[in-house]
Amino acid sequence: NSDSADISKLDPLSSKKNSDSANLDEAVTLAIRAGKTPMETFMIMVPEAYKDQPELADKQEITDFFDYYSGLQEAWDGPALLVFSDGRKLGASLDRNGLRPARYLTTTDGLVCMMSE
Repeated sequence: NSDSADISKLDPLSSKKNSDSANLDEAVTLAIRAGKTPMETFMIMVPEAYKDQPELADKQEITDFFDYYSGLQEAWDGPALLVFSDGRKLGASLDRNGLRPARYLTTTDGLVCMMSE
């Protein structure tokens, strides 16, 4: 059947030869090509520390999202600054411990710049 996917082409998805960043990039690429949005993908791959957070007490849909995907990915504490764009939206997230400093600015003509160490 020409419509069936050849999943063997994905093997191996990650490799001990690659850096953590390279392996994360491969997993993110696969998730986006499978139909996830960049924002959803990063929320799955590097979930925030959401348990027992008072600001999420009335946001059941957020905690349900993280609970649902918690079996896919072990919580990763970084340090990392992850930046993504789909050409229309720009997003960035620090690791769960906030160990990677980052700053951004928006110029008067709308250019967004982000810097880290």
